[in-house]
Amino acid sequence: MLPEKMRAWLLENKPAGSCTIRSLEIRSGDTTLIFHSSPTGGRHWLIASRVIDRQAQLAALANTYRLTRRQAEVLLWVSQGKRNSEIAMILGMMPRTVAKHQESLLERLGVENRESAMLQALKVIGSE
Repeated sequence: MLPEKMRAWLLENKPAGSCTIRSLEIRSGDTTLIFHSSPTGGRHWLIASRVIDRQAQLAALANTYRLTRRQAEVLLWVSQGKRNSEIAMILGMMPRTVAKHQESLLERLGVENRESAMLQALKVIGSE
């Protein structure tokens, strides 16, 4: 009953003595399902999964810091290490608009730089 993409990934990554951790991401809308496989010794592998719900992350950021939806979107992308120019492309806005949102975010979060803002965001949404 597994999706074809996951079945193929499992067959490609079956235990073969490799020490490599492999990952698979399956995206559907705002939700991402991530699988990691890692050898545990012998013929045994550990497969871990997690679900990332972008809408839930945005809501958590907006509620925690009392942000507008757009500010939460900018902060979410900052937390993923995106540059202002990349965030502008993703959100369909001008880089200067992203910079203005970022300025207000730093003030709202009470931090001095984007790295500190990133850490604050990751405390709320986790390090996904």
